[in-house]
Amino acid sequence: MAIPHKSYAMEQHIDILTAGFIVVDIIAAGLSKIPVPGKLIFAPLGIRLRIGTIPQTYR
Repeated sequence: MAIPHKSYAMEQHIDILTAGFIVVDIIAAGLSKIPVPGKLIFAPLGIRLRIGTIPQTYR
């Protein structure tokens, strides 16, 4: 006698709701000045994103 596959009637539907936030430090070193809102400036050394708090040393 064959063993029947798991019945769909026995499966449960589970809804999971998650919430949270992330803190990102945007580091743009080497800027000649901080631009006024709406102006564009290029970062000569590039931009680094770090998740979390400000690191103790920059590498």
